[in-house]
Amino acid sequence: MKKATGIVLAGGKSKRMGKPKQELSYKDYYLIDIIIKNLERHFDQIILVSNDSEFLERRFGDLDHIKITSDLIKEKGPLGGLFTGLKTSETKDNFLIACDMPYFSHPYLDYLLERPYRKALVYKDEQGLEPFFALYKKDLSQEIFNYLEGGKKSFKGFLEIIEADIIDKDAIGYIEDYEKIFRNLNYPEDFDSYVKERLNERN
Repeated sequence: MKKATGIVLAGGKSKRMGKPKQELSYKDYYLIDIIIKNLERHFDQIILVSNDSEFLERRFGDLDHIKITSDLIKEKGPLGGLFTGLKTSETKDNFLIACDMPYFSHPYLDYLLERPYRKALVYKDEQGLEPFFALYKKDLSQEIFNYLEGGKKSFKGFLEIIEADIIDKDAIGYIEDYEKIFRNLNYPEDFDSYVKERLNERN
C-alpha cells in the first residue's frame, strides 16, 4: 500500500454555511476532529490548508504529524488549495478531502491506496468528476501552477485536461453507503441532518 499524506482543505469562505466550516461542532465534537481522527488511521502526516488558521493552530498546532499552512496562491479556490498541499507534502502520493466531508469510508480509501494511477485518481458518476476523496501525485503541482497562472481555476476542467484516472460506481458498489462518501455540508440544514444521523447512530 502507498505511503501517502492526507491533505484537508479547510479554508473556504463558507458563505452558504454562515460560519467557517472548520469550526462546525455538536456536543463535544468538532467536525474537523472527526476527519482528522479518520485520517490518522491511514497517514503519518496530515496537512491542513486554511487561510484562517488561528482556530486550527489552537487545536492542532502542538502535534508534530499535522502541518498547518495557508494558500501559496490566493483566491484560486480548491485547486489552489490542492496546489499548496502538494507543495507542502513530502510524499509522492497524496489524498485530498475537504473539512465538510464527514461521511468517511475507510474501505474506499484502502481501495484507492492499492490502485495504480498516473497523475490523479478520482471518482466519476452521472454528475461528473469528483475532485475530493481522491489521490494526487506530488509532481502534479507544476501542472496545477501553470493552469492557475493561465487564468483558470476550474478543478473539474483541470482533471479533464490531465486525463485523470477514473473510478466508477461499478468498481465500488460493494462498499456500504458509497454514495455518501462525496457528500459535503454546504448549508446549516445539511449540518443539522448530519448531526441527527450521528445522534441516531448513538441511540
